[in-house]
Amino acid sequence: MQIQEKVVEIQERAVYTTAEAAQILKLSPVTVERKIRRGEIPATKIGREYRLLGRDMLSLFGWEELKDNMWKKKFKALLNEMRTEGERKGINEEDILKTIEELRREERDKAKGSN
Repeated sequence: MQIQEKVVEIQERAVYTTAEAAQILKLSPVTVERKIRRGEIPATKIGREYRLLGRDMLSLFGWEELKDNMWKKKFKALLNEMRTEGERKGINEEDILKTIEELRREERDKAKGSN
């Protein structure tokens, strides 16, 4: 007999109740609350109830580290591609890195302006 399990996607920015978290994590609500009180699962108490952020539940599985590594790999691949293309066009690595830093500053300034 094969058990059909429903796949649930945890939304990073979503807020979950302990009952929802228990269902997603396949634990009982009592176990989730006990782990929250012990500090094993991050949560915020609002009134009498706890709320959990999706990103905190993902962190239980090491998702943040996996995501960070994924972005680093993508960035390194892009940088290598830029170096190769730069060599073909006679652009040195220092100029490429300066351009990247300028773009970072522009994006940072843009983000500050939208806050």
